[in-house]
Amino acid sequence: MYPPTCARDLPGPGWAPVPDSEEAFMPTPEQNKDTVSTFAREVFGNKNLGYADTWLADDFVEHQVFPGTTPDKKGALDSYRIFFAASPDMTAEIHDMVAAGDRVAIRATYRGTDSGGFIPGAPATGKSFARPGAARLARPD
Repeated sequence: MYPPTCARDLPGPGWAPVPDSEEAFMPTPEQNKDTVSTFAREVFGNKNLGYADTWLADDFVEHQVFPGTTPDKKGALDSYRIFFAASPDMTAEIHDMVAAGDRVAIRATYRGTDSGGFIPGAPATGKSFARPGAARLARPD
């Protein structure tokens, strides 16, 4: 038997009542995918670091640490600054996105032009690049 869509409307044993508050709201996997798509568009498309600063949790942990940065929210924001300075035209194209519960996995390609700064002291090549990437994101409790 599948759970009812709204437990408070169906009397009977087995289903706890749903509280009438925003705290009880749990986004659907589709809503989580929309949130991740918006993040990619705002941060990589519009270079909106303010959006990233607001969206990333204060206890965010970065598992792909860029050299010279830290594995936290500040380090992630610093990494974005470095990336965008080194490649102002950088974009992220999401090819696949899978969501289950509070988790979203993406497969993407990051594209841009090397304008210098990825490796400190290395000159810009002026060449375009395409780098595949994958990420798993989880919404905190």
